[in-house]
Formats: sequence, structure tokens, C-alpha cells
Amino acid sequence: MVTGCVFLSDELARTPCVDDPNRDRFKGELPSSIANFSTALQELFAGQNQISGSIQVVTNLIGLTRLVISRNSITGEIPKGIGKLPRLEELHLHENRFSGAVPGIIGNFTKLRRLYLFKNNLSGYIPCSLGNCKQLEVLSLYGNNLTGPIPKAVVSLSATIDFNLAHNSMTGPLPMEVGDMSNLVELDASNNRLSGEIPITLSKCIMLESLSLGHNLFGGRIPSALSTLKSLNFLDLSRNKLSGQIPAYLQNFTLLQYLNLSHNNLHGEVPQEGVFRNISSFSIVGNIKLCGGIKNLGLPSCQLPEEEI
Repeated sequence: MVTGCVFLSDELARTPCVDDPNRDRFKGELPSSIANFSTALQELFAGQNQISGSIQVVTNLIGLTRLVISRNSITGEIPKGIGKLPRLEELHLHENRFSGAVPGIIGNFTKLRRLYLFKNNLSGYIPCSLGNCKQLEVLSLYGNNLTGPIPKAVVSLSATIDFNLAHNSMTGPLPMEVGDMSNLVELDASNNRLSGEIPITLSKCIMLESLSLGHNLFGGRIPSALSTLKSLNFLDLSRNKLSGQIPAYLQNFTLLQYLNLSHNNLHGEVPQEGVFRNISSFSIVGNIKLCGGIKNLGLPSCQLPEEEI
């Protein structure tokens, strides 16, 4: 049996894996002998080791439901032969050195619930075929070199709770279909090159607790429709090209603990209630046409319209 937090039975798979710096870590490639468990093995845990080379051998493990080979030094492309694992419910390949495209064959995993590919060197487009994974709850792709538009089919997955594609080079709009993600709790599309307006359909995602769209090219106003997102505790729209006034409804979000609207083109009066009462809870720097707000902001007073003077 391979050592280093590799479990080859259901019983052991439920044993917590403690990352002990003094423990022995498995080095080199996964042994070909693992293929002898082709149908019997359901869960393979080989995370936090020093595995390198190819993982082609795992494509023979057709009985796998969970595959965890995260936090290693694996290079090359994700093998297309991984499509021979139709029972997969969880695939953890994050924090390696995988390159190339996300294989479209992953879209054949109709039972897939969790897909972790973050912090690799993956490039190319997000395959539209991921839209076939109707049970997908977590899709984590952040910290890669992915490009192109966000597929409409992928942001139409109603089962998704956590969708993270931050720190890539995605372009185009955030599709209106994002409103179909009715169970979404966390959405992070920050640090990309997304443009267009913030879709008003986000108003349907009433379970959202964290929304991060900062460091993009979004323009237009902050939609009034987003007043429905009263479960938000984290909202980051910083470093975009947003214009218009700060929506007054944000001060009524009683759960909101952090708000970042900095470095946009916002103008007008800053609200003074709710999150805006604590200067450490929000940021509006870089919006030179703002006025009013709490005293600690040091902003100029707002001038009354001529007809009110």
C-alpha cells in the first residue's frame, strides 16, 4: 500500500489526513500496481505528497467515486482517459502543475458534485460540456490561465453553491443565465477581464453570501435589482468602471460586513447607515466625485440642487 495519506479502502478514506511535516511523503509517479484495483477501489486519496509525472494509471480505476491527488507536483495535461471514470462524484486535482486545457470529457461525469482544479497552469476555454454536470455543487477554477467567455451552460447549473474562477483571463460578459444558479452562496469572478454590465438576473440568487466581481472591466450602474441580495455579508465591486450613485439599499443589508466599491467612477452622496457607519467595513477610495457620508471619510458636503437652495 502506498504511504502518505493514500487510502485504499472506504474505512480508511474516512480517517482524517493530518498534514504532519515529519511524516513520510510518497515521491515519484503513482505505481502501476494501483491499476490492479480497477473495479474494487472507490476512493483514492494521495494529496499533500511529492507525486510527479503522469497520473495516466488512474484512468484504469473505473470504480472510483472520489479521486484526490491535490497538492503535489504533477505536470503535463489532465489525461483525456479520465473520461473512463463515469462514477466520479469528486475530482480534486488542485495545487499541481497541470497545463493544457480542461478536458471537455469531464462533462460526461453526470454524477460529479465537486470539481477542484484551482492553482494549476491550465489554459484555454472552459468547456461548455461542464454544463452537463447537473449535480455540480462546487466548481473551483481560480488561479489558472483560462481565457475566453464564460459558457452560458456552466452558469445555468442550479445545483451549484460555490463558483470560483478568480485570477484568470476570462473575457466578455457575466452571462444573464447566472440567475439560474438559484442555490449559489459564493460567486467569485474577480481578477479577470470581464466586461459589460453586472447582470440584473443576479437578483434571483437570493442565497448569495459572497459576491466578488472586483478587478474587471464592468461598466454601467450598480443594478437596483440587486436589492434582493439581503443575505450578502461580502461584496467586492472594486476596480471596475462602474458609474452612477451608490445604491441606498446597501445600507439596509444587515448582514453585510465588508463592502468594497473603490476605484470606480461613482458619484453623489455616500449613505451613512448600515455598513457605511463603520469606516473599517467599507472602502470607496478612488471615486473622486463622491460627497457626504460619515465625518471620518473627510469628503466634501454634498451641494443641494439649485431648486432646493
